[in-house]
Amino acid sequence: MSDTAQTPEQLQQAKEYNRISLYCDLADMFIDLVFYIVMAFVVAVTLDRHLRQWVPLENEWLRLAAFFLIMTALHIAVSIPLSFYSGYVIEHRYELSRQSLGRWFSQYAKAIGLSTVFSL
Repeated sequence: MSDTAQTPEQLQQAKEYNRISLYCDLADMFIDLVFYIVMAFVVAVTLDRHLRQWVPLENEWLRLAAFFLIMTALHIAVSIPLSFYSGYVIEHRYELSRQSLGRWFSQYAKAIGLSTVFSL
């Protein structure tokens, strides 16, 4: 028998972890879908109308950038609870991470910041 063989308890934990991770991924996709539908059909026109009225944003490109940043901030606000649960709580529950809470938030903020800058 190999040294890498897992016990039945370890296999059960791995299955539980994978199941929870799958549910989190599916929930994240569902939240994203609902968020973007609501933003596209409910919020976008009103937000753009308000941005047009603000003098510094009369330029289309500046208004588009402001629109993108507002949408990104709203998306982060909606998705951070699930990101925290799946990226910090679950990882610690199954002893897959020893990262501190501050370090997790720091890494999350860096990832969001880089993503936002490159997307913009």
